[in-house]
Amino acid sequence: MAFGSEMSGGISEILLEDLFLHESHLGIEVKTARGRGGYIQNIFLSDVAMENVGTGMKATAYFDTHPDDDFDPTALPVVSNITFKDVIGTNISIAGNFTGLPESPFTSIFLSDILFSVLPDPTIPQWVCYAVIGFSSNVFPEPCPELQSPISIAIM
Repeated sequence: MAFGSEMSGGISEILLEDLFLHESHLGIEVKTARGRGGYIQNIFLSDVAMENVGTGMKATAYFDTHPDDDFDPTALPVVSNITFKDVIGTNISIAGNFTGLPESPFTSIFLSDILFSVLPDPTIPQWVCYAVIGFSSNVFPEPCPELQSPISIAIM
């Protein structure tokens, strides 16, 4: 399940519930890139089950290259207020990868009641985080520090 890529206008006010994903490279993905502009905000995902998935949750501001050489590199995407709640997964390679832009970090990313059975491989990180601010509660494996901010900071 993916949100984004071509989103110069924006994506908002999405509710996704009761989803089962299996045998997939990605579970849930939010994707955008520099030059796209627009926003992805106010997304609520709950009651999601995954089985045999590469990366359980991914949000990236580095999706692909822009198809037009004349794109505006100052058109930065805004990604905020994304909630993942009641998510379980078995045989997951990477729990989460949240990678924003330094000049437009992802904000208000909320993770709640998430349990992933991550495949044991010391060469693969369980979480990848960069330019993201969020809050988590009852998440296993424990997310990166960027997703453990006090809720007052995460809502910025």
